[in-house]
Amino acid sequence: MKTNFEHLQSLNVRSMALAIWNYASDYCAYCPKNMERRCNENCRAGIREWLNSPYIPSSDIWKEKR
Repeated sequence: MKTNFEHLQSLNVRSMALAIWNYASDYCAYCPKNMERRCNENCRAGIREWLNSPYIPSSDIWKEKR
């Protein structure tokens, strides 16, 4: 199974920037730690965990929001 990090690496520059922008617009919405109610306000660890989480194609993070 592909991780979010592996998927980011396969994207073109525009799509990668879009995903990063979406993630940065609301860190907590995509953070696995927050979703599982184990937030310790360590966003850096949350981002690392998200990068290593399985890639879910239907996630809003991969969609262009207008």
